[in-house]
Amino acid sequence: MKVIVAHPGKQHSYRLATAVKKNGDLYKYITTIYNKDTSYIYKLMNCFLGSDNKERAKKRKCEYLDDNEVIQFNKCLGIIILFLVRIPIFNRLYNFANLIMANSFGKKVANYAIKHNVDMVIMYDTNAAKCFKILKSKAPNIKRVLDASIANRIYTKELYENILEEKYLKNMKEQDYFLWEKKYIKSYKDEIKYTEYVLCASDFVKDSYIYSGVDENKIFLLPYGTNFSCKEYFPRKIKDKVDFLFVGQFSLRKGITYLLKSIENIENANLHIVGFYDVNSNLYKKYSKNNNIKFYGQLLQNEVRDIMQKCDVYVFPSLCEGMSLSCLEAMSCGLPLIVTKNSGVSNLMNNNGFIINAGDDAEISNAMMKFISNRELINKLGEKSYKLSLNYTWLEYEKNLSNILGIIGENK
Repeated sequence: MKVIVAHPGKQHSYRLATAVKKNGDLYKYITTIYNKDTSYIYKLMNCFLGSDNKERAKKRKCEYLDDNEVIQFNKCLGIIILFLVRIPIFNRLYNFANLIMANSFGKKVANYAIKHNVDMVIMYDTNAAKCFKILKSKAPNIKRVLDASIANRIYTKELYENILEEKYLKNMKEQDYFLWEKKYIKSYKDEIKYTEYVLCASDFVKDSYIYSGVDENKIFLLPYGTNFSCKEYFPRKIKDKVDFLFVGQFSLRKGITYLLKSIENIENANLHIVGFYDVNSNLYKKYSKNNNIKFYGQLLQNEVRDIMQKCDVYVFPSLCEGMSLSCLEAMSCGLPLIVTKNSGVSNLMNNNGFIINAGDDAEISNAMMKFISNRELINKLGEKSYKLSLNYTWLEYEKNLSNILGIIGENK
């Protein structure tokens, strides 16, 4: 088959493109920002970046793809979006720019796919509506596959309304208003309407697409692999305080509001938070004064791994997820987990931590206290985490994808 993998950003699309290439099916990988050896725009952009961002910029390149296998569209808009995402006051503009990108990028991908007579286009959720609509109309023979990185937004909206208190819903509308505005809802509904097949990393994501009307027979489970490869399990030393760790966006969706509230009155514990945060946010201003809470900001991947290996327990109270890569990475570093049913990893857990209900800070506190009052659980469950992580590798991901492509390819 001739398969195009397209993503205006990155996420795990390099892994997908690599897997498709190893299967002998990759025609082109299409994106916006990419570190090609001949890219003058990329070199110019690097002149304005700090050292950490330059290091991140280097990672916008896949070691398994040749430069001639990569096509770039909307490079300038991609750069603008890359900067907007790091400035909280431009949150609304960032989401609007993403919608413009999805439509423009999707149209170009569709036209390229038709021109080169490919067999399949794989795109990512929230970016595929325009592309798939054109393909269904002008080239219905080209299979349209959606790689769903998170539960779909139609399902998410109702989920939030069922979980969150009114005060948090108001805050959510201010942060992620696109869940409520008609133009975004229409785009997500169109995307589902024009999708033929869906790749889901977890049962939670799969359930969201079944809820939204997708035929279960058209949905394929494709769990991710861990980016950290720790060769053996190292038990933690018993300390005066238990070090809990969270890695992710400083946002309501990730459950940070409930996590911070849960540790307010807990003694003998530290909470380490890794991820971009807004110094002007009320949450940061309130909790940054706590001696047992440490904010690191955004770190490089090797720095995250170092912190994971020093902490004791990983906490991920997300309200809605796809399949948390950070949870897999924490497991591979030998950390037991405290996760919600909505984290995308609850279905793969097996006595290596505690599963809690989303949006319940009391449950988070109770789970934390179990590790504080019974320190032996840290190593007992941490070793189980490590052993479970060995089942989730990118090699296994590649094998699973190969089987799925074979099934889709045979379908008429």
